[in-house]
Amino acid sequence: IAPVALLGVLISSAVLVLMFNTGQRITEKSQITNAADAAAYSGAVWTARHLNFMAYTNRAMVANHAAVGHFVSYVSWTRYVHDSIDYIDRVTQWIPVVGQYIDIAEQIAEQVRELAEQSAQVAIPAIDLWNANFRAAQVEAQASLALNNLDELMQATAQSHDPDIRLN
Repeated sequence: IAPVALLGVLISSAVLVLMFNTGQRITEKSQITNAADAAAYSGAVWTARHLNFMAYTNRAMVANHAAVGHFVSYVSWTRYVHDSIDYIDRVTQWIPVVGQYIDIAEQIAEQVRELAEQSAQVAIPAIDLWNANFRAAQVEAQASLALNNLDELMQATAQSHDPDIRLN
């Protein structure tokens, strides 16, 4: 019985060592998988935030360009109204009562036109400068995506889970 019992103890010991080693390997693999997943997730989040920033600034730049278009249209409209009232004034200047009111309307239209043109001379370059700042911020975001910042971030994230890991 002793040799059979000794053989049973030997087989049991071998099975326990095998189970322990298998458990260790599975734990190591799980830790490496978790580290790689965390690195991939942090890289994806960082990239998504940069791309979202670029999308939002693109929308802002489009809205600013639309505002410039509306502003130019408004200035053009005020010029048209002023020119139309000026033409009407030339025709009605000989009619005593009507001519006075048209003169007043022409003066008001001229003031509105001048104010719109002066505002456009300030607002349009300011909006263009604002868009240039958005574009500069986008270039910086694109550069940070193109450099090794993402690789360094992912490597640091993975090493915070497992100091021995190296991402390829």
